[in-house]
Amino acid sequence: MNDLQLIILCGGNSSEREVSLSTGKAIYDCLKASLNVELLQYENNIEDYILQLKQADLVFIALHGGEGENGEIQSLFEKNGIKYTGSDSKSSALAMDKNATKIIGEKLNISTPNWLMFNKNDNIEKLMIDIIQLGFPIVIKPSNEGSTVGLSIVKSENKCEQAFNLALQYSDEIMVEAFIPGRELTVGVLGDACLPIVEIIPKHDLYDYDCKYKTGMSEYICPAEIDNVLAEKMQKDALKLHKGLSCRHYSRVDYRLNERSEYYMLEINTLPGMTSTSLIPKAGKANNISFEEFLKKIIRLAI
Repeated sequence: MNDLQLIILCGGNSSEREVSLSTGKAIYDCLKASLNVELLQYENNIEDYILQLKQADLVFIALHGGEGENGEIQSLFEKNGIKYTGSDSKSSALAMDKNATKIIGEKLNISTPNWLMFNKNDNIEKLMIDIIQLGFPIVIKPSNEGSTVGLSIVKSENKCEQAFNLALQYSDEIMVEAFIPGRELTVGVLGDACLPIVEIIPKHDLYDYDCKYKTGMSEYICPAEIDNVLAEKMQKDALKLHKGLSCRHYSRVDYRLNERSEYYMLEINTLPGMTSTSLIPKAGKANNISFEEFLKKIIRLAI
């Protein structure tokens, strides 16, 4: 692996560009002493960088959101014979679409909160009867964004329009989902195995952008303090969803756990963050896998 030419691709044009830059730098800083690695921060048209990317033996995709995570860049790489880390174009597109992920999850008998789908042309007032039947509080969010961008927890009918307008800034497809009170848990998948479960305790009511990416804004418990049988079921379902979507190399599945120990899958992330506050490196560390070992495992899986 030492003679491998590796490019770490970060930046991009999505609302999560800054997180991607942090992920890219963290990966680069970890690997630069032991591998032949280059950090490439891109913006605007990715096709302008194709010739440079073709020089690498492998591209480590450190992008988040948008074209970096929805399969567009993966499809372009496949057409150009560029080998890369993470899930392929089809799996990335499915996983980025929260509605499609939940439909597949239900087919796999994985519990997920009840939900409704709307688009920008729908009349919210006419849809309120269906929304009210979900019961407040509800979650209103873009169907194809990450990092809780554009997401609101709505506690009353008169706050729905404001939440819709926020979500519509990021997507034409909006998901309205039943809010599950309880604990925030996540399960990382590396290769064909699950990592220890992480519990997130955010300083805000919501595990929002600040809580995810600002140091000290969340506490993390890993392994999460839950019943072993329950933990194994959650891990089994995470791996089932990972495989059901034909994901590759690594992913992270997010859950809510209520007071009756019933868990609900929220989404799967095919390119989870790799910053100093990110969840999947914490889970690896709890399994005695260093950040460097974790990254090199992904690289070995990809090549």
